[in-house]
Amino acid sequence: MTPMQFILLWVVAMAASSAAPVLRTPPNHRPIRDASNVFEKETRQELAVTEQPWSAIGLVVGPTGQKCSGVLVARDVVLTAGHCLFNRETGQVIEGTYSFFAGYKRGKWRGHSLIVGKHYNRFALTVRDQDWALLRLNLPLGDSYSWFQVKYMSGPSLVYGALNVYLLGYATDLGQMEVPYWQTGCSFREKIPFFEHVAHDCNMSPGSSGSPMMVRDPNTQYFQIVAINIAERRNGADISLHGVPFTSAVANLAVPSSQFYALLVAMIEDPAY
Repeated sequence: MTPMQFILLWVVAMAASSAAPVLRTPPNHRPIRDASNVFEKETRQELAVTEQPWSAIGLVVGPTGQKCSGVLVARDVVLTAGHCLFNRETGQVIEGTYSFFAGYKRGKWRGHSLIVGKHYNRFALTVRDQDWALLRLNLPLGDSYSWFQVKYMSGPSLVYGALNVYLLGYATDLGQMEVPYWQTGCSFREKIPFFEHVAHDCNMSPGSSGSPMMVRDPNTQYFQIVAINIAERRNGADISLHGVPFTSAVANLAVPSSQFYALLVAMIEDPAY
């Protein structure tokens, strides 16, 4: 692919990403596992991933069946949470076949590709602001199903920017990882001291790890990824917290795009990276 062809494909993808999402009221599903943080009230709604650019949202599935939310950020690159690749008990990367299912919903998907390259930080399990992964696909699914641009933003700029945040992905407590969801009106609330990651008040549960967090450019109206959701804090609670106020001890966590932006640029510029 020539540089000009790549630019034309990116323009098409970005034009699609300015369209408003189709939202539907979520069905009532019983949760698989009771481990979610829902602040004040439930505002997540079902997302129609049959339409671009929302078909760029999908599931990363690993060799043991582990699943995380993921998103196309280039024609053949997927962004997700780093801990999705690790065995928590051994601290080692789970080796084997990984796949990405673009536009996955209720057992069907728009596109499927094997993952042939994994870039991550080896401290993804222990250092929260390193909990990210960029995955190379063997097929350019983004050419058919779009992708989202990543905007460089640091932890402080997320918090002090007073941004209206959009979160898209899957969750075990709504739809049992079979239905993608969309939430808006939440925000980045605090930067974690001594680290780069931030606390936010978007709702999440297991499976939401790797969900892209976006803002809408006021000039172009394009949606741009500025962070990914990675984990939750429940102040030691081993049950779900619903209808609770946000505090420093009860919060959800995100990694800002500044942590993986340079690597993404390198992967886009060099397909062999």
